[in-house]
Amino acid sequence: MPLNNLIYITGGTRQQIKQALQDWIGMYAETLPTGFHFDLYKTAADSYCIKAKPDLENDGFFYLVNYLFYPIDINYQVEVIGYTTGEENFPFQGQQLFVFLASHDDEADNVYVTTAENATYKVSFGEQAIKPISPATPYQPPVQLTLEHPERITTTANKTREKPAFVEDELDDLERRFKLFYYLFFGIFIASPLMLFFDPIYFKHAFSVAGIGLGTWLLVDYKILRQSVYFFLCLFFAAFYCFLWIKAKDSFYLSDEYWINAASYFPLCVLSLQWSLRRIYLSLLNKEPVFDRHGTFPELVYTLLLMFGSILLPFWLVDIMG
Repeated sequence: MPLNNLIYITGGTRQQIKQALQDWIGMYAETLPTGFHFDLYKTAADSYCIKAKPDLENDGFFYLVNYLFYPIDINYQVEVIGYTTGEENFPFQGQQLFVFLASHDDEADNVYVTTAENATYKVSFGEQAIKPISPATPYQPPVQLTLEHPERITTTANKTREKPAFVEDELDDLERRFKLFYYLFFGIFIASPLMLFFDPIYFKHAFSVAGIGLGTWLLVDYKILRQSVYFFLCLFFAAFYCFLWIKAKDSFYLSDEYWINAASYFPLCVLSLQWSLRRIYLSLLNKEPVFDRHGTFPELVYTLLLMFGSILLPFWLVDIMG
């Protein structure tokens, strides 16, 4: 059987796997042709195989492998691997692919791909990027099975299936969160002249608290910053935030206060330090860092460096700038 859009699943029940597949079809039915089908085979007591039509594109296949491992509202422990052929516009074009989830990956929005020539890539949905990984995970050829008596699941049967209430596309979710950040920043920009006109003292304190809030948001909502366009827009906003404070302070002769100056620089320092530490982390560990004090030891070190560095760096800048 050609290695094209086959998924092997070990663990779980037939009903759980069928439910996960139907949920995925319900979420992506609009992108699939009418009548598109999947064949579900039972290969052993707790092993199954899903065969998709050959025209399922690589992107859809990668999302399906990921979703079968991380389904919503289905509690099971499974191993999921897939086999397909690389398409045009991918670095592994025309090659046989072994698709899997890495045991060390805890982001839940990636798959890993190894070619038959033992080159491994990380396919990141959140970053919309494909990156080579070293050391490579060896290619695992599929187990040759006799697949008989499939249960056919079609898009027609599931097009009207209701999506789970809280299922959201990762990129759409990032866009919504960035828009909220943008609206808050824009609100601060609009409110600043009014506060300056009515009460400059109140403006100082409100502006510094807003700076602490925006910087803390950027620390916690770190996935936004993995998208280059969002990162540089946030960097522009943070630099403009510093400019607003300096301009207001000079124009209205506001008294210098150490912590207020530092708070105004806080968002810019968060972004500058995050950019540097993230690239060091990626170069050393070949995976995205997670801002989580309960994560692995490297993630804990990254979190502490970013958190305390972002707190101390603004005060150091205030001292340097006099």
